[in-house]
Amino acid sequence: TCLEGLTHHYESLDMSRMTLVYFCVVALDLLGSLDRVVDDGSPNGGRRARIVDWIYNCQITPRKGAYSWRHCGFRGGPYFGHPFETDDGAGSSGSVRMTHEFDHGHIAMTYSALAALLTLGDDLSRVDGPATVRALGALQREDGSFTATSDGSECDMRFLYCACAISTILGDWGGVDRDRASGYVRRCFSYDGGVGLVPGQE
Repeated sequence: TCLEGLTHHYESLDMSRMTLVYFCVVALDLLGSLDRVVDDGSPNGGRRARIVDWIYNCQITPRKGAYSWRHCGFRGGPYFGHPFETDDGAGSSGSVRMTHEFDHGHIAMTYSALAALLTLGDDLSRVDGPATVRALGALQREDGSFTATSDGSECDMRFLYCACAISTILGDWGGVDRDRASGYVRRCFSYDGGVGLVPGQE
């Protein structure tokens, strides 16, 4: 769903589908074609509403059945097959959505989800901001950088940027130690005045 027009060449990006949605939505908006593509005239909001609902389907919240609050945020795609989660924590089938220990939010997917939702005109009222910010705080490393998931991953300038963007979008910087983050950015300045991915790189 949402990316049905893409060919099989994109199958390897299934876990990053949220970023593909972000790039498609933002590109259409930049080209002035977003409304023409997503507002297809069908009832209940049409394609725009389906895309928004798909994005929210990828949100992991600390509701009943959640494995850990550290996993909150947005995943890259609904590859665990969970139904859409309504405000009462029940899926469209009426069952409570269960998460799995390997079902994690991802900092880049969370940024992509929030940016895509805003571009689509969503008011973010269904985003669990406090849980997302709390989980974000668990991703910051001692050196000020951020890792992508609570299980650990690379930690570099990309994810620090995502953390700052998420904090700005949600209007809550409680998950970011700004002093440590600023120190990491300063350590990434290179001899040529540019900013490297990690300290010591070009």
